[in-house]
Amino acid sequence: MHVASPDEWRNWASLPGDVLCIILSKLPQTDILSGAGLACSPWRRLVKDVPLLWRHIDLRPDPWDEEDEEYYCSWDELPLPAGWKAMARAALERSAGGCESFSGHVDADVLVYLANRNVPLTDS
Repeated sequence: MHVASPDEWRNWASLPGDVLCIILSKLPQTDILSGAGLACSPWRRLVKDVPLLWRHIDLRPDPWDEEDEEYYCSWDELPLPAGWKAMARAALERSAGGCESFSGHVDADVLVYLANRNVPLTDS
């Protein structure tokens, strides 16, 4: 296996914004909110300033058991991630009014928050 030398290392922070958007759009949004968006200042700026990343918000937990790839359960059977309500609000704020769909746990507070931002409220 080839291990890159320091001369071959890439500076991920210097990637063009559109490339970073593509990379970040492949990650679960809970990961962006809890870690990937904090990696460096260009990434932090991007996840805060590009509402397109937040047009379709999906904050559901991953239903796959990491130790048993065959096991699958309904996402609503899984424990909520720490800070789920703050994540929901942060994602909605970052959408800058452009949120078209929201998937994740909600309670009365989050429903009011969604309704105040004119997010379509349908049961799917």
